[in-house]
Amino acid sequence: MTSKDQVKDRLYNNTDELIRILENLGCHHINPHYGYEEIRCALPDGVTINSVSIRHTPYLPCHIYSRSGFGDYEIKDIFTLVQFIRKCNFYDALDWLCNQLGIGNDGILYCPAEFGLLKDIRNEKRHIMKSELDYSEHDILDKSILAQYKPIVVDEWVHEGINSKTQRLYGIRDDVNNKRWLIPIYDENGNLISIKGRTYAPNWKILGLRKYVYYYKLGVSDILFGYHLTKAIIKEKSEIILPEAEKSSMAAYSYGYGWSSSLGTNSITIPMMRKILAAPCSNVVLAFDKDVTWDDTIKEARKLVHYKNVWVIFDRNNLLKEKESPMDRGKDIFERLYQSKIRVY
Repeated sequence: MTSKDQVKDRLYNNTDELIRILENLGCHHINPHYGYEEIRCALPDGVTINSVSIRHTPYLPCHIYSRSGFGDYEIKDIFTLVQFIRKCNFYDALDWLCNQLGIGNDGILYCPAEFGLLKDIRNEKRHIMKSELDYSEHDILDKSILAQYKPIVVDEWVHEGINSKTQRLYGIRDDVNNKRWLIPIYDENGNLISIKGRTYAPNWKILGLRKYVYYYKLGVSDILFGYHLTKAIIKEKSEIILPEAEKSSMAAYSYGYGWSSSLGTNSITIPMMRKILAAPCSNVVLAFDKDVTWDDTIKEARKLVHYKNVWVIFDRNNLLKEKESPMDRGKDIFERLYQSKIRVY
């Protein structure tokens, strides 16, 4: 049983503790006998004494009849009530309830479909393939296949900010025959699932070669690149920085920001949201490339704001060139952009 389930089970089976939680939230005029299996109370700053309803059922559904903002949440339960009153995300609400009840927080969060994100996206009339809605399974490769490629430190990448130590950590290799630098792609458990090759052939455009290719089919876009290496730091910092490209997260690591994982895209898919929400942190920083508009950046950020504290890095002072990532202009520029990140509510 996850900590989330333990909280609901504990409160459902102990009305006194549920009342104590409401008191600690600042609710007043608490009436545990308002109706059949229903508790009513007032918000901390409310004057309507029965505006908050908590149904005493295993799910603990909640409703606030005096505030329109509560209706923005697709799921309305005791966690949502804590979020609304404390003005926090789901992760912090879970942590607060666990502390109140003396339950260890295992950090396991439920998938976005349960939180109502799937419905949110459908309401936005996005076209989502069925494969995006299911948990993806990737073929696990034998790591011995990497032995055919020589480990390398790419000098060009060193000049771009990815130091030799970081390149060795991420296992960069050289496919001499095909003239490609290789980035091994691992899942969150450290299983090798693909290899991404970046051409260094000097005339690759004339030859019609693709700049990047996957040596093995990756399938559904749900990989947080480098997460298996950085998740301990992410937990320690309680934050995850999410740029688009693999090289961007490697550069961030080189700059001393080791709590970064790449999305591989600027559009957060349903499977990817599951993994972001499951990350052991309460803060998310989106660090998209310069060519992603403000509106598109905010659209992606708002997929997460009910569940994490979300910031975006957005270049308002034209420090970057078109299509550059926040990491592409060196450590100093990245730090300026990071320090001026913008909170999204």
